[in-house]
Amino acid sequence: MSDLTVFKPVTEATDASRTWAASVLADLPVVVKFCEAACPDKKTVQTSADAEGRHFRQAFHIGVKYGAHFAIHLYTGATRTDLAVAKQMITRLKNGIVCDRLWEEFNNGTGRYMNSWIPFDPEQWSPELRPCADPNCVRDWHEWETSGDIFKTESCENDAIRTDDYTIVLQRHDDDPWTVESWLTCDQLEGVDGLKALRDWANDFAYLQGECDRLNAIQVKEAA
Repeated sequence: MSDLTVFKPVTEATDASRTWAASVLADLPVVVKFCEAACPDKKTVQTSADAEGRHFRQAFHIGVKYGAHFAIHLYTGATRTDLAVAKQMITRLKNGIVCDRLWEEFNNGTGRYMNSWIPFDPEQWSPELRPCADPNCVRDWHEWETSGDIFKTESCENDAIRTDDYTIVLQRHDDDPWTVESWLTCDQLEGVDGLKALRDWANDFAYLQGECDRLNAIQVKEAA
């Protein structure tokens, strides 16, 4: 890693930077993309260490166009921790902690771009994030176990109804058919309120079961 320069970033905001960030960045939304889908070069995570044994990781880059949004581009192999770090970097910038060596200006000062190597602990494991390929799933990505056997640790989810009394989820495990699963989120249902909750649960369950049957029928038709 001799071609990279290790530096100490800015850690405090000034009154001027706070004012600027509050007026320009505070309300900008954050979108997350995966480079295997959004980047033509399909970047993968890179790791390295310097002569002093400090470990660094490049797992994402971030762009922000003033008046539009922040965009986090995760590289193939990025983890939940990498995404958390990226969001933390954005929060720091929104709070006015502006480090020009981390956040370079581009397009004549209309935005900033961050593509730095970030310190990390190689002993700390975090689940890998991979984009979801199921068009019927509402999640953009899922967590994957990669430290041993490789498998997805989360189910695809199409819809869910969550109340104080119960949760009903329309989900799919791997290539299995869609199913509806439900459980109580309270200790018990009693009295008039409990009876109403049971009726609501039955109606909501029937609705999601109908959606489940529809999705499975489409799946069978596409496989035929």
